[in-house]
Amino acid sequence: MPAVPAKPRKGAALCAAALLGFVFWPAVRDTARVWLDNDTYAHGVLVPPISAFLLWRLWPRIRAAQRRPSPSGMVLLAAALVVQLVAHWASVPYFGFIALVAAICAVVLSLYGPSVLRVAAFPILFLLVSAPMPGRFTARLSDGLQSASASFAAWLGSAVGLPIMRSGNLLELPGIQLEVAEVCSGFKKTVAFIALGLLYAHLLEMKPGKGALLVASSLPIAVAANVVRIAALAVAASIGGKSAMDSLHNVAEIGVLVLGFLLFSLVAKVLLWQRQPTPQPS
Repeated sequence: MPAVPAKPRKGAALCAAALLGFVFWPAVRDTARVWLDNDTYAHGVLVPPISAFLLWRLWPRIRAAQRRPSPSGMVLLAAALVVQLVAHWASVPYFGFIALVAAICAVVLSLYGPSVLRVAAFPILFLLVSAPMPGRFTARLSDGLQSASASFAAWLGSAVGLPIMRSGNLLELPGIQLEVAEVCSGFKKTVAFIALGLLYAHLLEMKPGKGALLVASSLPIAVAANVVRIAALAVAASIGGKSAMDSLHNVAEIGVLVLGFLLFSLVAKVLLWQRQPTPQPS
């Protein structure tokens, strides 16, 4: 496809943005409601501004990239529009939001070409970490994390000398029970840490293999941080009762985020560490 002059291309981009805004507004609206109403996806409100910042950061490379519009973008756009229509008809905003991200990629590919899309791909695809996943899928993950957190927290509590017993997702201490509820399963932290891992790997310009390892570490880091949090609450309950546990609850939540960030930094440093070559004797 021949190159498109700059001014017509800008006009086409504005028209495409208006079209996407109109067609995908239901998916954007429903997704934003989930961000505001569901703590698990509360990080979603930060994702679009972060994506915009990443695009701004890459802007010199985007402008320098070769611009050769590709007709294959129209095929991708048509597929994204079909998915959006089906998602809207079936009331599944998750797939509608995925279709929106695909449509954005399709517009970039159609108007600017594959070289520009390769540079802008990560900021655009990063929007996907804010998409609320289907409830059946998240329920299974949450149940597994809930059970693992309760099990490891009971083990850690016993290791530090607490008289703690586990019964399912209940941790029993003398005179008090601590429930590892669904909201305390660690799923919320896992989702947020995956987003953090992706962002961390991109900003550090890690190689794909090492970046994948960093992102994969999100699950054990989230579980470990959550286990430390639950065990700390159990210690507080053992020493000061329910009132002490309640007063520590919010502080422990902040502590988990700090601990998770520190663990991410440690894993990233290990992955980026390179052994210095031994100097050869002259």
